[in-house]
Amino acid sequence: MTTFIYFVIGCAAAFACVAVHYRVSGSHRGTVISALSLVAKMASSGCWGATATWVVESYPTVTRSVGYGFVNMTARIGAILAPFALDLDYNFAVSYIVVGVLQVICLVLTLLLPETKGRSLQDNVRADAAENGASPTNGHHYGAVSEELDMRKAENGVHTNLTTEEIKL
Repeated sequence: MTTFIYFVIGCAAAFACVAVHYRVSGSHRGTVISALSLVAKMASSGCWGATATWVVESYPTVTRSVGYGFVNMTARIGAILAPFALDLDYNFAVSYIVVGVLQVICLVLTLLLPETKGRSLQDNVRADAAENGASPTNGHHYGAVSEELDMRKAENGVHTNLTTEEIKL
């Protein structure tokens, strides 16, 4: 819900900048646009923190860091390419329209993510795939390691790390 609110605030602020630019005249226009830009930026930052955590929680524990790395890498590529995407010297409104439209798209896509609040997170790929009806086989090696982890969890109630010798790489 927090992410949804941030996306709505960011969209509204970005589109309000365009409206203010074309509808408001006078000395206060620049100040109002700056304030709305700051609100849009703060909402985008709030969305990033909440969404990155939410998306990463969708991955099983064994692949969670890979999931976060992918989300972070994608964001950085977007940040690198963004200044080269458009020539904004003569089109003031384009940047705010792009931000607003992208936030609307992200808002819709975020609604498709499963809710993770109050739900236990998956420990391994096998449990996640079984829940979705798939059969994750990564060869005998994966099964042996997974079974060893499951046995240790049953004994202790928590997962313990396997050493390289125990995995028999």
